Amino acid sequence: MLLLNSALYIGGAENVTATLCRGLDRERFDVLVAHFKGHGPIAKELEQEGHRVIGLAGAKEGRDWLTSRRLRRVLVEEQIDIVHSHDLHTLIDASLCALTLPTLRHVSTFHFGNYPRRDRRSRWMEGAFLRAPHRAVAVGEVQRHAIAAAYGLPAGRFSVVRNGVGDARARATSDDAARIRGGAEVVIGSVSTLIEQKGLDQLLRAARMLVDQGVRFRLVIAGDGHLRQALEGLCRELGLGAHVEFLGWVQDAAGKVLPWIDIFVQSSLWEAMSMVVLEAMACGCPIVATTVGENPYVVREGVSGFLVSAGEPAPLAERLRRLIEDRALRTSFAGEARKDYETHYTGAQMCAQYESLYLETLL
Repeated sequence: MLLLNSALYIGGAENVTATLCRGLDRERFDVLVAHFKGHGPIAKELEQEGHRVIGLAGAKEGRDWLTSRRLRRVLVEEQIDIVHSHDLHTLIDASLCALTLPTLRHVSTFHFGNYPRRDRRSRWMEGAFLRAPHRAVAVGEVQRHAIAAAYGLPAGRFSVVRNGVGDARARATSDDAARIRGGAEVVIGSVSTLIEQKGLDQLLRAARMLVDQGVRFRLVIAGDGHLRQALEGLCRELGLGAHVEFLGWVQDAAGKVLPWIDIFVQSSLWEAMSMVVLEAMACGCPIVATTVGENPYVVREGVSGFLVSAGEPAPLAERLRRLIEDRALRTSFAGEARKDYETHYTGAQMCAQYESLYLETLL
């Protein structure tokens, strides 16, 4: 089978592909990974682990109209039975290939979390090819109903396979502890790309409110993106230099950052099903997150974490303060978060669900 992404840099769809590549039963599935562009960190990690990764990009830069032709050649040469696409570009090309390869089965997982799409062209293209895969998969109930409503389809058109992640605690080393904790008693952590979707400006404003209330904490933000300079500027403007540190891009942040923080915070304006929330739960972190995507299904309010409305720094600050000042509550939430991860969101559980879906697709 072929796991197919447009790129293999970082992100939820890419992490799902990596988890599947590592976790699928190799006695039943011969797994190949391919991408059209972006031979990034995830591709390199998989190669270092001994997995086959194929780049399908052409020699010319810019728009490439021949990716479906290259994909078809690989599908034939490798005798692929199932192609599993993970984004709009790969949905289209895999669908085109399946039209001329009648024995090929196509599974497509939809990772986008902000339906209806605002980009008219993307919405039109997705709508045109949405019905083509033999199995269409949503990563959660909220997303499934949102896609169905956006395109006028029955929600039953989509199977649901929730994301799962590996246990990052097993990769943690004490070498990272001093850098992350910085001598602080309570450390709040956020791991994300620095883009508008993640609402990090609201997190910084919440941090300012905590400082004004005399709350002692350290906030570390791991990740990079086009808003980094603007966010660092806002941090200086708010006078948060003594309380907030931007760590930049951290390779394997789940293993190097999350095990050493006391509270995980996600301030996103929208999500489908957040991988980093699951990674934080795997590390036994109490969660403070916005009520977007699958978060209300994943985070048990008042049990494993707190949920707040997106785009509102005051309630975010209030919930963070409560956890900062209550060590016993942090400990309780941490234990429940870890238990929920082990029960519902391991990488092995996700792989087993996809294995069943693949086998059903072949019938």
